[in-house]
Amino acid sequence: MKKRKVLQASFNLEDTFESELLTYALTQGDVSKYIKRLIYVDKEGFRKDSGKPAEVQTVEMDVLREAMNSVSL
Repeated sequence: MKKRKVLQASFNLEDTFESELLTYALTQGDVSKYIKRLIYVDKEGFRKDSGKPAEVQTVEMDVLREAMNSVSL
């Protein structure tokens, strides 16, 4: 039984927007860990546009960073 599931994302290198996203993601170090943390932030409702209550939308960046860094990936 497999213990890992590998997902793929493709980036159109001729599309400026997608190319810039790829470039930025690559500067974040471990891209897999970076994507997992982005998913965590979205799941927990830390995104500004998530429609969550104002208390969540105004979370300080230090709190957000601490939450992201506490996730074991």
